[in-house]
Amino acid sequence: MRRRTHFHRIGFTLVELLVVIAIIGILIGMLLPAVQQVREAARRATCANNIRQQVLALHNYESAYQKFPPAHLINGSWWGGPFQVQPAPNGYASNSYPHGGAFWSWAMAVAPFLEQGNLYEQVNFSASGASWPWWQFMPNGDTILSVSCATFVCPSELIARQRLEHMAARVPALKLHFIVEEDDPFRVWTGYRGQLNQIMLGLIAGDYLDRQVFCCGPEPFMQAVRDMLNALGFDMDNYHQESFGAPVETVEEIEAPDDVVPDEAAAAQIAFLGSDVTADCSETDTVLAVAKQAGLNIPSGCTF
Repeated sequence: MRRRTHFHRIGFTLVELLVVIAIIGILIGMLLPAVQQVREAARRATCANNIRQQVLALHNYESAYQKFPPAHLINGSWWGGPFQVQPAPNGYASNSYPHGGAFWSWAMAVAPFLEQGNLYEQVNFSASGASWPWWQFMPNGDTILSVSCATFVCPSELIARQRLEHMAARVPALKLHFIVEEDDPFRVWTGYRGQLNQIMLGLIAGDYLDRQVFCCGPEPFMQAVRDMLNALGFDMDNYHQESFGAPVETVEEIEAPDDVVPDEAAAAQIAFLGSDVTADCSETDTVLAVAKQAGLNIPSGCTF
């Protein structure tokens, strides 16, 4: 009597596996556009909500003060550009500074209506040089300007990215590398994440020890860069930095604001050695403003 043998196949054949993979690929290809559309819709909704919050803040400001905030506070005599400058709505102090603080815009004026009241309370809006935004610090040592408000941030925005990419397209020697602490959850990011460190620096510019380094940013960031370069044995004679405030070594060395506020009544004197000109002024006057009054033209990025 012959016995029948039955063979039970376990698993898939190669052909069946390839068919399954192909089907999965087709499904993914059909789903990706839909997922991208959902992400784009979420970004648009976030941007629309941000604009709505800004408009509401402006109207709440108008309800509280019976007027809209000025777009930007500045003395018209400081500005040498082609744009018309209207007088400050609250007038000017005897030192030519506008009441409400020089260089502050409507964005800070509406801060209390955007849940930024604590930040607003720390700002010096006096009509003096002490009110300049980039000379004011938070208790932790960060500048006031370094504080980010989510209402003014587009979920897809990387500040100045487009302009930098346009520059790089025209200047072949300019190589761009972006590092983000947190990437956009609705967009694929293939660049560096986190904070600048030795590994990133080596990947970006392997010959950094032989280069000139130029650094600009908040003092805590620049301090971290200096510490990193020192630890790597970098020649700090080749390190250059630019900041809006006087450089400090540690947060503890930042003087209290009351100790550094200029006195309007205190007389001062500025000597322009290159032009052999000495001009009298007050402590609250800016160097550029005194130079202009003395008939000197100092090239600068701030044309006032």
